[in-house]
Amino acid sequence: MAIPDYQTLMLPVLKLAPDNRKHKFSQEVEKLADEFKLTADERSELLPSGSQVLFTNRVGWARSYLKQAGLLDSPKRGFFIITHEGNNLLAENPEKIDIALLEQYPEFIEFKNRKKEKNESDIKIESSFDLESNLTPEDALASAYNKLRSTLESRNSGSGKRCFTFVF
Repeated sequence: MAIPDYQTLMLPVLKLAPDNRKHKFSQEVEKLADEFKLTADERSELLPSGSQVLFTNRVGWARSYLKQAGLLDSPKRGFFIITHEGNNLLAENPEKIDIALLEQYPEFIEFKNRKKEKNESDIKIESSFDLESNLTPEDALASAYNKLRSTLESRNSGSGKRCFTFVF
């Protein structure tokens, strides 16, 4: 099985916490890896940057967006707990949780607007990442890097010119 994207992980993450107790993030990541029957290779696959395990990163993004919508809270570092709103959503027995569903929550809209305002004040850069995408920011960066590298390689192949690769 392929490693699920962060939106696919949102409902399973929320379902981990219906007991109103604090849950340790690292332990819950392992439970989800078991639930999705990830292989040892998938459990240890790193982001292209090599800085973090891909699955852990995606679970982290799912948790982060659930927190932004007010469905989860972080009572302390490395832990999460379901909120009243999170329990209400689970009681509705949703088929899935994704960005479209999170947009029903004013807290999430406020988060999106803050992010949009910040991005508008930054230098304009074409990006393949947005909240509606199934890509995490790290996935989007890796994809953009691979596209850029491929384009440069195709332009320089056979031209007899030297090609320099820059690693960031």
